[in-house]
Amino acid sequence: MLAPSMSKPHYLQLARQLTEGITQGRYPLGTLLPTELQLCELYGTSRHTVRAALNELQLLGLVSRRKNVGTRVTATQVRHGFQPTLA
Repeated sequence: MLAPSMSKPHYLQLARQLTEGITQGRYPLGTLLPTELQLCELYGTSRHTVRAALNELQLLGLVSRRKNVGTRVTATQVRHGFQPTLA
């Protein structure tokens, strides 16, 4: 569950947690992340928040997304030189 916070939007909190899961090996390279609905249940948040978080991961170069397939881990490190919005 995401912690209530006035300083960071929920989608950024979720994106940070998912990024940590990827970089720490919880979600290995080439695997699919849980579905949007599973992430909603797991983190107690809305689908809109989950989609925004997954979009952040895509911008960081960590995942690729395909309709009716899912979100696949494509890298375990943020692309060098890319300035993430999660900082």
